Amino acid sequence: HYDPASALHTTTFEIQTPDGALATETHVQRAYTLAEMRALAAGAGLDEVAAYDGFSTRPASEATERVHWVWRQARR
Repeated sequence: HYDPASALHTTTFEIQTPDGALATETHVQRAYTLAEMRALAAGAGLDEVAAYDGFSTRPASEATERVHWVWRQARR
């Protein structure tokens, strides 16, 4: 479930173990825009090397669903 107001995505998994027990696990992730990530990284002293669209080497865009980032510590 994605909540646009909080930008949180919640996924709950139910996993049955080999012995028949049922385990439940919930993941909550915060979605960030490209601009938000760039501002957060700059504030942390990181320079952007690349932002990739998913598991490709295409540049990320606002339409990208998952961005893979490459950062480096900013030079002083």
